[in-house]
Amino acid sequence: MDLLRDSDEPMELLKKLALEKRYSLWEKLGIVPGGAKSEILDGIVKTSTNLSSDCTDMLLHCLRLGISTGMYGLLLTNLINDILIGQPAIHRGESGFHVINPDYINIMVTGHQESLYRSLARKMESSDMRLKAVQAGAKGFRIIGCTCVGQDMQSRQNSYGQVYAGHVGNNFVSEAALATGAVDGVVSEFNCTFPGSRKYAGRRTSVSYAWTRWPRRKGPCW
Repeated sequence: MDLLRDSDEPMELLKKLALEKRYSLWEKLGIVPGGAKSEILDGIVKTSTNLSSDCTDMLLHCLRLGISTGMYGLLLTNLINDILIGQPAIHRGESGFHVINPDYINIMVTGHQESLYRSLARKMESSDMRLKAVQAGAKGFRIIGCTCVGQDMQSRQNSYGQVYAGHVGNNFVSEAALATGAVDGVVSEFNCTFPGSRKYAGRRTSVSYAWTRWPRRKGPCW
């Protein structure tokens, strides 16, 4: 309900999430955002042709959008993930292309919705899925972290155990990871995934170490 408020109705949770002095400053500057959906709609309208030419107003509106995004889209989402999945912990983690191990069925995840991938990880840990992996000639399933959600999962490594192999890199290296041919599948939701990556679906590459190691395994799935 807070997200659906009108733009002239301040979001109630914002005052509970923000630092007191910072919230007071936002009030003084008149940039306390209303409902996020209404703020986005107002921003779209303001940037339409001939509807606004006031650069100060436009910049102030950017601040309103930034506050609602930062406090709700980032802070609140992370707090909810801490409750549902587990809190992050400082630890040593693996990062780079070496986390892609051809001895396993590697599923690369991209995007931002960590709760979606937690469900996937639990499924991969099940005995029936491990049996299917062995039947396919692999040691098991591994999640290869990529983009933002890969970093989120790495910070909560203790919640995923061995099924999470590590973080291969950001979205700019995702295509290179797919080009190795050692990634068996990609799971993505809505962001940080290059549209052209879809061309890799169902293809085998000449540099694929995974296909030569496991000839019984089929091509990548999407």
